[in-house]
Amino acid sequence: MEPLFPQGQNEDFPRPPEVNMLNLDNLTAEELVKLAEENYETMNYDKCHILYEEAIRKEPENDKVLTSYGFFLSNIKEVDKAKDLLSRAIYANPNSHPKKYLYIAQLYEGNDSATFYMKAIEVLTSQGEILTQIGQDQYVENGEEYDINDIKKDMSQAYTALGELYMTDLALTEDAINICRNYLHKAVEINQTNIDAFYQLMNYYLEVDDPETAAKSAVSLMEVYKQAKESNNDDFFDEYPEETYLGSAKVLIELQKFSDALVILEDLFEDNSLNMEVLYLMTYCNFMLKNYLSCKELLEDFNQKQEQHCRDKEILAAKEELEESLKTKNVEEGNDWEDVSEEHMSNSEDMEVE
Repeated sequence: MEPLFPQGQNEDFPRPPEVNMLNLDNLTAEELVKLAEENYETMNYDKCHILYEEAIRKEPENDKVLTSYGFFLSNIKEVDKAKDLLSRAIYANPNSHPKKYLYIAQLYEGNDSATFYMKAIEVLTSQGEILTQIGQDQYVENGEEYDINDIKKDMSQAYTALGELYMTDLALTEDAINICRNYLHKAVEINQTNIDAFYQLMNYYLEVDDPETAAKSAVSLMEVYKQAKESNNDDFFDEYPEETYLGSAKVLIELQKFSDALVILEDLFEDNSLNMEVLYLMTYCNFMLKNYLSCKELLEDFNQKQEQHCRDKEILAAKEELEESLKTKNVEEGNDWEDVSEEHMSNSEDMEVE
């Protein structure tokens, strides 16, 4: 296969004149990738393109460079280019760096996606066997790092994704129900802190009309979530997209676990107070918990923001229905009114002491 940019140029991202001002010539491909990843964290995407292009010009067949660039492109929704780069990474080095299989699998559907996940599991299993043979949890060979914890996390996530595929794209496959269940339980067996696996297990057991077992998965999910929250494990929360947490909250609501759902929703709202779906769901959970004062305050917040930030007709209709329901309730009879009363009394006592 020819190098990605045989002439040292990329038609889509030609080398801008300002590149020379960045003094990139003395940086290695690895250093350029590290800089690109740092700029991705600060959403400096134009500079990311420049840095990745320079890295590829230096080492056009380096699968680490191709994989990192492909992952970046997939995250900014340049799917076709991401597929091309990740495919070239696979061609360059098919039996190492399993991340490229995990990334490219997300860009395909059905059997194609499943094939990439299975290949990721194959490579990860091989890496795990190497660590077992040498009796270590970490090892570096030919520039490739092996870490047993990372291997377990990635393998668990691959099994989770396979389980989800057999609930969706591959649901008509023979024995899909059992295949799905086995993959999801395998995911949890490998990594018992995999939030996504417990989320998919809740979905699975609701799908097969077993809410009791779904509820058990919900308990496990919340145990993991709260433990990570108490330990301020930011890395843990960065492992999963917002959709995983929001989806988990929705399933918890379906299971009528409103307090648990509210824990997750409040964290999502703290991260993005303009997510109107999260704001509505928080309002709904508070209503179901008979926290009528909190519900009223959240509805006021929603109404202030909706003109600029909410165009979803279903959410708006649900919000209006909730408003009508709240009108039939006495706020002072809500479970959270007592908290307000106690706080008021406490403030009054403080004033008297002064």
